[in-house]
Amino acid sequence: MSLAAGVPGPAAGEEAALPPVVAAVPRLDVDPDAYPAAVSVVGREAYADRRRLSLDQGLDRVPGVHTQNRYNAAQDLRLSVRGFGARSPFGLRGVRAFVDDVPYTVADGQSQLDALDPAFVERLEVIRGPASALYGNAAGGVFRLTTLEPPDSGDFLGGEVLFGSHGERAQRVWGGRAEETWRTAVTASNQEMDGYRDHSGSAQRRLNIKLDRDLAGGERLRFIANLLDAPEAQDPGGLSRDKVREDRRQAAENALDFDAGEEVEQQSGAVIVTAEPSATERWEGRAFLQRRDFYRRNPFDGGDDLGNDQLSPGGIVTFERYFGGVGGRHVRRTEAAGRPVQVSVGTDAEWQYDDRQRYVNDEGSEGERTNDQIEQAQVVAGYLQAEWEVAPRWRLVGGGRLDWTRMSIDDRKATDADTDRQTYTEPSYLAGVRYAVAEGHSLYANASSAFETPTLWELWDPEVGGINDAIEPQQARSLEVGVKGRALDRRLRYEVSLFQVVTEDELIPREEADAPERYTNAGETRRRGVELGLETFPTDRLELTAALAYGQFTFRDYVTPKLDGVDGAENEDQVRGNRIPGVPRAHGYLEAAWQAPNGWRLAGDLRASEGIWADDRNTQRSSGYAEVGLHASRTFVTDAYEAQPFFGVNNLFDETYDANVRINAATAGDGSLEDGGYFEPAPERTIYAGIRFETY
Repeated sequence: MSLAAGVPGPAAGEEAALPPVVAAVPRLDVDPDAYPAAVSVVGREAYADRRRLSLDQGLDRVPGVHTQNRYNAAQDLRLSVRGFGARSPFGLRGVRAFVDDVPYTVADGQSQLDALDPAFVERLEVIRGPASALYGNAAGGVFRLTTLEPPDSGDFLGGEVLFGSHGERAQRVWGGRAEETWRTAVTASNQEMDGYRDHSGSAQRRLNIKLDRDLAGGERLRFIANLLDAPEAQDPGGLSRDKVREDRRQAAENALDFDAGEEVEQQSGAVIVTAEPSATERWEGRAFLQRRDFYRRNPFDGGDDLGNDQLSPGGIVTFERYFGGVGGRHVRRTEAAGRPVQVSVGTDAEWQYDDRQRYVNDEGSEGERTNDQIEQAQVVAGYLQAEWEVAPRWRLVGGGRLDWTRMSIDDRKATDADTDRQTYTEPSYLAGVRYAVAEGHSLYANASSAFETPTLWELWDPEVGGINDAIEPQQARSLEVGVKGRALDRRLRYEVSLFQVVTEDELIPREEADAPERYTNAGETRRRGVELGLETFPTDRLELTAALAYGQFTFRDYVTPKLDGVDGAENEDQVRGNRIPGVPRAHGYLEAAWQAPNGWRLAGDLRASEGIWADDRNTQRSSGYAEVGLHASRTFVTDAYEAQPFFGVNNLFDETYDANVRINAATAGDGSLEDGGYFEPAPERTIYAGIRFETY
């Protein structure tokens, strides 16, 4: 597993050692050190004494996971795993996301994690690499996040205030109580920021409630409710390199002209029941429902006459989404040929309903309605995985899944009122082997397949409406080998993994006009790389964490579209051998943390990345960077409460770099590829400070 799993520093007189970890990511409750895949676990400490602006604070510790866009709330944090997900203009693509075992990836494959406050993440588990054999529509991997849990006994109450550069301010409260058969945890927060760049302010308010009940038969019933109110998330847009040099803090002209940004409200609820009728059996079931009300102003007007009573898509998009489903699994431990076997079998059924409209963006106000449609997706799937310890040192894992997905778009504005439908039936598999070289040290290898359907947004044909039949799901085949383990009396945990993923029909964004992105399939892409994770306690007080990834992510067969009137893109180009944009060839993270006996904790970290190509033709590139942060906190403990003032500095040496790169941002309205708004500059040096307390 990745050695990014955080643990607190030891108390005085205690010996530092890395604890054993059990993860549920593979849908089998196993030690990830013994599982034949790249599985990473990050603990609460990654988020406990920092700024906690976004999830990247913990994800940077996971090798192979690359993060961008922490400063633009209108587009969410952009995450990629081994290059999957890098193309997404907003939200999370290419990986599956679960929060408290509730799917946050809707039926068509898109995820939003804006309802999750990083401050309350207790645990983050990551599978790197194709994982469709158990999770379905995901090519790059799986994120499983666990938020603040109810206490086993007693109660607690906490609060926090934070202030930082560029008008950053946050207030948080949380509490929990256990009484007889009931346990509760409640978290609430308010985050606001004026923003480093012009037109980049944001505000989010979140509430999360967990309620557990132990039933008479030994079952556990859990109720979860989550609310998000994000009344403002301004989008400053991307800039050309010349514009960045002119003024890093300016917003793109079209972002100001059309008041680019979004407003979001979301409510979700879930019921989860678990039962363990015996020591060898476990049952789980869940049902959930989510409503999302979304309103976005894009930086263009739209509404041009296309003929045949058709208008180009408007710059304002709004939808009301309902997403729900049920699922269950059964885990059983038994024997085969006298050796232990663990089998997991399960099923998922999910549906998505989007009532979507588009309007002309009249300088930030709604103009004529250009689109009115119902978009739907349904998924029914079943999966099976078995883990067999065939010999004392050998472990085999095999599994498969079959997904049936139907997507439909009903254009209510079209005169014929037809409904376009597309159905996909996709099998996937996973096979792996692990060999224990010695106690605490393992070699492993696996082969897997994965698929990823276009989302409803990507499948939509913005010119004629309905479904673009030319777009196909992308298919990935992966091979991976690695070594992982623990050494030095459990003071060191390490991991090295090598992988290759070949993808056919990879979904690629392209922009051909000042209008919504259109998507196409690349013939073939290839990802090869190596990842290194390391965590160690050289002394009882000093903790070191490192994550490094290097890869070659290239097109094997893809012809780019031509952009009429744009210098450098007048013709179609075969870009075989070019790097896939949006992901660096090399990136890494290094942290050193010192836990002093008097309660002080001092930490320094380094985030580094090579430059990133911003377009398929590899003509525009961001610069590489190395950003240094310093963080300090001190904990005061009494019999009744615990208080922790904290402060820190990010980008200590004023490194100038891009917080985000927008892929293929040149449009037909630009004179050359250099004029595209690819780059979103990151802030210079920023500071923050606050205090948190907790009673118990």
